[in-house]
Parts: sequence; C-alpha cells; structure tokens
Amino acid sequence: MLKFIKSFLTETIDKFKDPKVLSITFLISFIILFLPPKYIKILKLEKFINEFNYIFGLLLVISGSGLLVLIGFKIYNKIQIQIFYFKRKKYLKTLSPAEKLYLSFYINKNKKTYKFSINNGVINKLVDSKILYINSAAFSYSMRDFVWEYLNKNKKLIELSEEEIKLLKKEGIYKK
Repeated sequence: MLKFIKSFLTETIDKFKDPKVLSITFLISFIILFLPPKYIKILKLEKFINEFNYIFGLLLVISGSGLLVLIGFKIYNKIQIQIFYFKRKKYLKTLSPAEKLYLSFYINKNKKTYKFSINNGVINKLVDSKILYINSAAFSYSMRDFVWEYLNKNKKLIELSEEEIKLLKKEGIYKK
C-alpha cells in the first residue's frame, strides 16, 4: 500500500513538471472556483464544487506557483544566455593579434572546423573563453555558431594592422 502511494505521488509530481499540465490545471481550477453561481446551478455542480472546493483551491495555488516558478526560470535562462553572448562579443572586440590570426583562418577559409595542435596556447585560450570548442568527432577545434555569424558580419574585428603583423612575424607566428 505504501509503495502504491509513493509511486502515485511520484507520477503525479512528474506530470506537474509539464507546463501544459500546469496551465490546464490552473485554468480548470480557476474556472471552477470563480465560476458565477448561476452557471454552477445550470451545470448542476453545486454539491460537487462545495464538496471539493478546497482541493480546487489547493490545485490553483500549486499550479499557479509552479507556473510562476517556470516563468521565472525561463526569464532567468534568457538573461543568462544574453549575458553569455554579450561577454563573448565583448571579448571578440578585444582580441590579441594572435587570436585574430587564428580566428581569421576560420573566416577566410570559410571553415567552421580547423585542426590545430592541442598544445597551442592561443587556441586553448579561445576554448577557455568559449569562442571555440573541441570537436571530439573530428579531433579538431570548431567555432561556435554565434561567433561564426558575428565575425562574418564584423570581419574588421579579425583584421590585422601592419603593427600587429610585424609583432606576429617577430614572434614567429605569422608566416607570409
């Protein structure tokens, strides 16, 4: 008997995690609780509503709270995503000459995936900064989609000045 109650409660709680179930439960409970008395009489639900009024009130509070929490999480996640994109775009505006060079390989060759040495410090910094990610299927480094789109629209961010080219040649990174 105890296992049955526990499994019933677990299944019920799992169903309440679905936004559709929460919305429907909230709507039905709201309608039943706030339906004008004349419609309750027409539908002949007076006895039913009077007997189970507290259950519908409880369902209204639980489903309403669940919807508020769900909406709060959605808003929080949207904000977090926007902050993530904002920070990456800000980082792309302050790239070092070496980072510009490596990112230009992707854009100029029109390739989202490139193979570099795993010991490459510049590439590892770009991975740590969430500009690139390790593509384990291809044993290479791939550019994130939003970075790809942003750099293709703002190619000036990866253009190297003459000073930067001289610096990279001096460091032995730029070979042209």
